[in-house]
Amino acid sequence: MSDPEPPSFHIRFFPGLKEKLEGVRGSRSLNREINERLQRSFEADVLAKLAETIRPILGQMSEAERSDLTEAITSVVRDLAKTPRKRQPRK
Repeated sequence: MSDPEPPSFHIRFFPGLKEKLEGVRGSRSLNREINERLQRSFEADVLAKLAETIRPILGQMSEAERSDLTEAITSVVRDLAKTPRKRQPRK
């Protein structure tokens, strides 16, 4: 017995949106790019969580300390962006 076909959905793109998606999809299919983006939109906003966690600490820091922390976080984020991500297994 084969797995049932996943549901499909026809969509009309806003002007230029398909071209933007095609430009950033890399080696993924357009379908996979759209599915992954939709899935991420339902996940918790990581930046909002980070800001909520750091906000009380920032209030206790000097301007120089806040600047140093901002530089450090920016550096870490840049390094993480360079690291290839593993694909999430299909559920």
